[in-house]
Amino acid sequence: MYFLRIFDEYGFLVKLIGLTFSDMIPFTIFFFINVVFFMMLAQVLRLGVDTEAYPEVNKIFAALIVAFRTSIGDLGEPDYSYWIERESHFEVKDSENDNKLSHLQVSVMIYIVWFIWLFNIILMVIILLNFLIAVISQTYERVVSQQVRFSYSNKAEMNLEYY
Repeated sequence: MYFLRIFDEYGFLVKLIGLTFSDMIPFTIFFFINVVFFMMLAQVLRLGVDTEAYPEVNKIFAALIVAFRTSIGDLGEPDYSYWIERESHFEVKDSENDNKLSHLQVSVMIYIVWFIWLFNIILMVIILLNFLIAVISQTYERVVSQQVRFSYSNKAEMNLEYY
């Protein structure tokens, strides 16, 4: 794409794409740190991963893919079947209080799972992706405001390369 700098219209776009990628580096690092954080949090909370969707992939990497897909807006409800299954393991038939306590523990964990999932959606999809749009818009405005300077700069660079 670098050779398209010859034309003013394309030189503008090449510069815009290059600056956009360079401006997105801090955002991308922060975004993927959060994806890994929510993937680890899902592992700690023992959220299930659909292994049929990723048959040849390691379970940890599949969890990372699910966290990434959730972070970009491919929303699916969290799989908390582990906690529902644990409720049947905790049941004690001798005392009703133990059964109610175990049901309370499972209910609290399910609420925590939904809270973390909702926090993930709010932070990653609503806040961070809108922040990305703002970063790209700011880069576009900067390039448009300096379009003439970038045009002459591209022509000077090409003259320097040619001669």
